[in-house]
Amino acid sequence: MAPALPRKSRNGSRLVRLLADMATAEVAESTQPFAERLGLWLDWTDAIALSAVVQGEAASRPQQAARTTTTVSVRSVADQLARVRLDLTRALTTDASRSTGRAGTAASRTPTTVVDDGDANDFAPHRRRYQAHQRAMETKIKPLRAEARAALAGQSPSGGQLAAFDAVLEEALAAREQHLLSTVPRWLEQHFARLRAAHASTEGGDERPAGSGTSTPPAAWLAAYRRDMHEVLLAELDVRLQPVEGLLEALLEATGNEVTEGP
Repeated sequence: MAPALPRKSRNGSRLVRLLADMATAEVAESTQPFAERLGLWLDWTDAIALSAVVQGEAASRPQQAARTTTTVSVRSVADQLARVRLDLTRALTTDASRSTGRAGTAASRTPTTVVDDGDANDFAPHRRRYQAHQRAMETKIKPLRAEARAALAGQSPSGGQLAAFDAVLEEALAAREQHLLSTVPRWLEQHFARLRAAHASTEGGDERPAGSGTSTPPAAWLAAYRRDMHEVLLAELDVRLQPVEGLLEALLEATGNEVTEGP
C-alpha cells in the first residue's frame, strides 16, 4: 500500500484497520462506550422490540418462527458455515487471479466475475467487481444466519431468546450496515487514485484520464491495488460472517459440543 500518515494503534475489525491505513487523513477513535455508539444506530421502535425480547415477550414474532425447527444440528450449521466461507473465499481469490491475467472465457467466469476491460486508469470495473462480491456475500450469508438461529432457537428457551434477539438486531441494523458497507468502494477508489497519482509522479507513469479509451498494461501500482482490494474483500467477509460465528459459538455452548469448523 502507499505510505499513510502515522497513527495510533487501533482496536477493531481488520476491515476498519485496512481502510484506515488507506486513508490520507487521521481517523480519530471514538471515546464513547460500545453500548452508547450502538444506541445511536437504533430508534425507539428498535429499542421496544429489543426490550420485548429481553423480557421474553417476542416468541410470537414471525422471524422467530424458526424456534419450531429443531432438526438443524450443530454439525450442519458448522459445515454450512465452513462451506460458505470456502466458496466465497475461492470466488474472491479466483477473481483476483483472473484480474491480474486474462479474464477467462465466458464459460469459466463465475457470477461474481467482472471482466477488467477498458482503461487501466478507470476505477469503474473495480467498483463493479467489488459490488458483485458484496452481493454474493449477502446472498449466501443471510440464509446461513437464519439457519444458525433456527438451530439455536430449538435448543432451549434461553437459546430461543438469543435467537430472537439476533433476529431483531439484524433487522434493526440492516439499513445502517448496508449503507456503511456500500461506502467501502469509495474508500477504495480514493486509494486507487492515490496509487495511480503516485505512480505518475514518481515513476514517470502515464496518467491518462479515465474513459480515455487508451488501454495500458497493468503496472506495479495496479497490481498493488488489486492485492489491497482482495485483502479488503476478505476482511469484509470476516465482518459479515461474525454474527453467524457468534450464533454457532452459542449453539456449541448450549449443546456442550465441540465442532471444529471445516469442510
